[in-house]
Amino acid sequence: MRKDAETWDAWSPQLGPSRELHAALYGKLAPPIAWPKSRRRYVVEMKDQRETIAAIAARVAAGETITLLCSSACTDPERWMIFCAAGDIHGALDRLYEDVLAFEATLAVRFAWALHVGDFGVWPDPDRIDKATRSHDGAGDFPRWLGAGTPAPRQTVFIKGNHEDFVWLDAQPTFEVLRGLFYLRNGTTVDLDDDDGTVLRVGGLGGCFGRSDYERKGGLHGYAKRHYTREEIERLSTVRGVDVMLVHDAPAGVRFEQHRRGPGWVSDAAGLDDLLASAELSAEPQSASLVITTSASMRWRGLGGPMRRSE
Repeated sequence: MRKDAETWDAWSPQLGPSRELHAALYGKLAPPIAWPKSRRRYVVEMKDQRETIAAIAARVAAGETITLLCSSACTDPERWMIFCAAGDIHGALDRLYEDVLAFEATLAVRFAWALHVGDFGVWPDPDRIDKATRSHDGAGDFPRWLGAGTPAPRQTVFIKGNHEDFVWLDAQPTFEVLRGLFYLRNGTTVDLDDDDGTVLRVGGLGGCFGRSDYERKGGLHGYAKRHYTREEIERLSTVRGVDVMLVHDAPAGVRFEQHRRGPGWVSDAAGLDDLLASAELSAEPQSASLVITTSASMRWRGLGGPMRRSE
């Protein structure tokens, strides 16, 4: 293809299967190997690409929108799953899923999961909304959806932001707060797995940095739950093989061109940079160990299937 006809910004062939693995999968020199064996070999190859994968994750964490493209050969739905990511809808559930379905129509795909990075707008009781929510659009659509038992049109995993009914969320007996809508608590992970045992692990650290609450032990209470703690970060840091990390606040050191605190403001959210540096991020090729925060959105292709939770 001519350079001027390319529809992408960068090409990293080292992140694709080696020539030898490609030939083995497509039977160019011998009978083709099975897909599970090919996948396992690809995982091993990607262990030599940790620095490149980490660099992509850092760009996403810094606020860039990165789309990972799949070739025209990606036609077998048993071998990939497509996600979309969103954030800060503040109760606009109707608009969120209208946009998700419109996005699907534009791409001619179906999203298996939507990942949400907080401020979903979970306010079951409109009388309990906080001051900031009251001064904007109020409780939004969630009370109506909850009252009617409306299921999420696409399975959705979300972490908390700093404007939710945290007490209600933490009081729920299961992490499915509405049919198809799953709340990922701080310091925990959700595993997405397929029939051959492939697992995509999503970790979550919601809420924003609060200096007065960061070092508190034993959990937070009331409105302080809008913050995260060092304990939660340390717990998540010990989980191995995290493929996608969802965080609400921006890690310390991330610079914003535009921010309510002024142009060029640099995040001081302690602990998130340490979390990303110390977490046992996976070298699984399907995720590239991506970090999704409020300032980033992306599409991602990988392997998938039913979900299970792991603490």
